[in-house]
Amino acid sequence: MLLNQSLNISSDTPAVLTDICTCGFCDTGMTVSSTTNRHNKKYYYYKCALKNNEGKTEDHNPKDLPVHTLDEFVYNTLVVLLEEPELLKAMKKRIKYEGEDRISEIEKRIKQIQNLLKVRKKDKANALKLVTDNAASSLKETYESQLESIVLEIEEKENEIEFLSEQLKV
Repeated sequence: MLLNQSLNISSDTPAVLTDICTCGFCDTGMTVSSTTNRHNKKYYYYKCALKNNEGKTEDHNPKDLPVHTLDEFVYNTLVVLLEEPELLKAMKKRIKYEGEDRISEIEKRIKQIQNLLKVRKKDKANALKLVTDNAASSLKETYESQLESIVLEIEEKENEIEFLSEQLKV
């Protein structure tokens, strides 16, 4: 039984997963394409939008997937999940665990960056002192270059902390 028939979905394109399925190679959304045979029967396919727009490459050439194949697979998987509540509970636990693990990784990375920032801010203060103490020295340009490099690294790490913190909020 086809998913579209069992759900009584009427549409010009019977692809019910268009907005949620993505390419397994590049994670780009899938689009729907169709072909018509000589008997005017239409066949629909999910196709990687990136491949559709830019063409295939040596590294990226996913096969087009018949709509009915993926729709049937998802439908049958949902049926199994609904018929086996223990399996659904196990999946929920795994998703929760993986989410908690990801949060822990992000928090650990933020702490590492914060510790690095403490060191680099001390380095900045030392470099600034060298620049001011050696204003007339031939090494002043070297110290200024080091100071500039440290300042850029500090900005980069602060931006990384901001990005990681935003991920925790999501």
